Amino acid sequence: MLPAGRPADGITGDGRSRPVPLRITPKSVRTGDIADLSRFDLDADKKKLIPYYVTMQYRNSGKYDLLPDMNEGVALRTAGGQTVKKAILIDIGGPGVGQCPEAVPDKMVKPNGTVTECSIHLLPKADAPVAVIFGGEGEGARSVTWRVSVDGGK
Repeated sequence: MLPAGRPADGITGDGRSRPVPLRITPKSVRTGDIADLSRFDLDADKKKLIPYYVTMQYRNSGKYDLLPDMNEGVALRTAGGQTVKKAILIDIGGPGVGQCPEAVPDKMVKPNGTVTECSIHLLPKADAPVAVIFGGEGEGARSVTWRVSVDGGK
């Protein structure tokens, strides 16, 4: 397990499933408030959870363009032993969640280019994140795990 914030190498796939190496840097894990998600249609159980905003930066170290969706491979491991993938919040043309901005830039990531992405993970109030995991995909992919240092977001 790597220290929080330490850059590491990973692999993801491009649009044609070709492996593309990445340099991944965890930027922050911040505690949110369920009120941040009030415009989304959350069921009663989800309204009892706490959102955590995970921001990661990715550098395309390969030779193929990448769609900025590397956060699909991000998960939080909790003190209670759960692995929590990012929440799926339907937001067609909406303003997103201000505390967890959309990918910047929001276009293809060229070789040697970088993108910053944020994902939202919903955890029970009695649990807390202890690690962030990037799962990767494609040939040669392996998981990379970092310790979490949670910043008070709100």
